[in-house]
Amino acid sequence: MENGEIAGESWADGKQPGDGVPLTRDMIRFGLSRIARTLDTFEFAYSRFDCRKKNISDIDALSKYVHLRLIDLGENKIKSCGPIADIQNLLLLNMEDNLIESLTEIPDFPFLQALCLRRNKITSSDGLFPNCLAYLQLADNDIEEVYGLTSDISPWITVLDLKGNKLKSLAGIDLPQLQRIYLGYNQLKDLKGLDGCPNLTHLHARNNNISHLEEFPVLEKLEYVNLRANDLRRYTQMILLGNAQNIRTLILKDNPIATLPDYKIEVLAANQNVRRLDKNPVLETDLAESRHLRNGRERGHLPGVVDDPNLTLDSKSILDLEETPAVEDYEWLENSEN
Repeated sequence: MENGEIAGESWADGKQPGDGVPLTRDMIRFGLSRIARTLDTFEFAYSRFDCRKKNISDIDALSKYVHLRLIDLGENKIKSCGPIADIQNLLLLNMEDNLIESLTEIPDFPFLQALCLRRNKITSSDGLFPNCLAYLQLADNDIEEVYGLTSDISPWITVLDLKGNKLKSLAGIDLPQLQRIYLGYNQLKDLKGLDGCPNLTHLHARNNNISHLEEFPVLEKLEYVNLRANDLRRYTQMILLGNAQNIRTLILKDNPIATLPDYKIEVLAANQNVRRLDKNPVLETDLAESRHLRNGRERGHLPGVVDDPNLTLDSKSILDLEETPAVEDYEWLENSEN
């Protein structure tokens, strides 16, 4: 067997190597690992299967390995996970870089906690069975609208990656346990729709078309916001971002606003708890100057924000918050947001 081809197989019947090959016994034998006790009989069986880059299109042969708990079939030519529907104790499934077109091709795995479908051909986020997923990776597909990502279907999702799709709106997301969301490299113009994510701590939305933050929700637990390389142009938008008062890290570089005079001080005046701006620590002198500017405006001693003097800052006391530990990323969902 070489480069995923089956020894002795001929393509004379018109089948091309690009069509994919079925999973063979040799592939299965080399891919099985990690012996563990079964959950029903408490005997021992293989619990993990890895078989990447083998040009596989047919996984019927895997169906009898019902005690598997982790399957990695990334970088193949698989269109459906239907053949492995009987593997009911599955906990982690990695199907990145395949040919799956719909989430309806994912069977009902009642205990599945992590699902990676990055770089497939999925056009809709709808179609999942009710599940107990904690991590859902849908990056680099062709999803245009958010459907099906609701608490009645996926009530336990804490990390959601939708990076590199074609999203224009977030309307429809209702994931009350969500803590991290990755939305970079889409076509978003605003961030409306996150109201249903009250436990959000990390928001990654770099390289979109975001130009305004009206109706940005009150997210009391939000600590990290990456809006790098968008189209934010006005300081008044930073005041609206202040609806999330506990932001500790804010990334705005490569926006037009980052070239305006007094950029750092104006942003800090509107977002009083930021301690890292564009990945750089905020100095005590910067905090003092921004506090002076904010207090002067609240008392009417200084003019309002230059680009919209009619919009005034909401007077809130400056909080002294401790750093909160970050939630660990699952290895399939790691992102390098610079």
